[in-house]
Amino acid sequence: MPERSGRSPTRPSSPRVRPARRSRPSRTQWHPPAVTLIDGALPEDHLLQTEVNLRSLFQRIDILIIRKHKAHPESITLLPALLTRLADVTLIELKGGTDAVDDQDPAIVLGYACQYHAGQVLERKKKAQQGPPPSMKLAFLAPAVTASFMEGLKRRGGTLERVAIGVWEGMLAGWSLLFIETTRVWKGDRRDQLFYVLTREHLEDPLAIEPVAEEERIVYNNVMDWFSRPGMDKDGGPLMRAEKLKELQARDHERMMAFIQTLTPEERLQGLRPEERLQGLRPDERLAGLNADERLQGLRPDERLAGLNADERLQGLRPDERLAGLNADERLQGLNVEELEQLERLAEQLKKQKR
Repeated sequence: MPERSGRSPTRPSSPRVRPARRSRPSRTQWHPPAVTLIDGALPEDHLLQTEVNLRSLFQRIDILIIRKHKAHPESITLLPALLTRLADVTLIELKGGTDAVDDQDPAIVLGYACQYHAGQVLERKKKAQQGPPPSMKLAFLAPAVTASFMEGLKRRGGTLERVAIGVWEGMLAGWSLLFIETTRVWKGDRRDQLFYVLTREHLEDPLAIEPVAEEERIVYNNVMDWFSRPGMDKDGGPLMRAEKLKELQARDHERMMAFIQTLTPEERLQGLRPEERLQGLRPDERLAGLNADERLQGLRPDERLAGLNADERLQGLRPDERLAGLNADERLQGLNVEELEQLERLAEQLKKQKR
């Protein structure tokens, strides 16, 4: 039974494939992005479990949220339509953007609730726990309330009324009932806009929302990672078509470039190694602003002289500097006969002067 606490820094792993409760065609896998979305928004003192096994092969709750401590409404910064209405235990039935609820879903979730409640009662008896049991709520996260769903709910004595944009509350068999319409709730409180990623419309128009707050962007990016993965659609492809993903990438790139323009040069270069800073610059651009000494720093003598001919190497040197280190034979190399004879005459004159 996979479980995780709220705001996990790592991306939740893909839930196990759940056997169908009743005969239906293969469907798009909306569960991983939905779990990632809710888990990223949960307060830290909440526990999220996926596909909770009720000791029967076909009976698995999509999402179970256990509230360890009641969070203050003002501390809920994402998905308040759901997270401010949690009970101690909330059982969530998920319908993705390409699915819909029908008249059988109230009975199915009620069956989950009864089995889960019975298991908890037995567990409390074994541990001899006293006091009232934890409160429990049944919840649906689905595109919209349908007439078929309402008929099925009414047949089982349930009630449901709209209390806010995309939010319905009621009762079923003595338990509180919550229904979040993903196609509508995102249009109400701005903090609920990330519910949009669980709608069919998001697959066609992914640019309808744009996360602003840092926390919101982190959750959004983790969810969107699922939409580009192969094997998520019923046909084996990604949830979102390639051209729509390119639109998202183009928007992200544009937004990133706009943000970069607000940074100072020092902020842009922070963390880059010297060689990374110089990538793409021409040699003259690298040397701009450096004097001769600065340009030559770190070069060996042979590296400094590389490419210079003999005359260029000797420029600026006095005669004694040019001859330093040379013995007599080396100093005379390259002189012609006349120059050698001239040196001999000079040598004779020096001898006579010394006498």
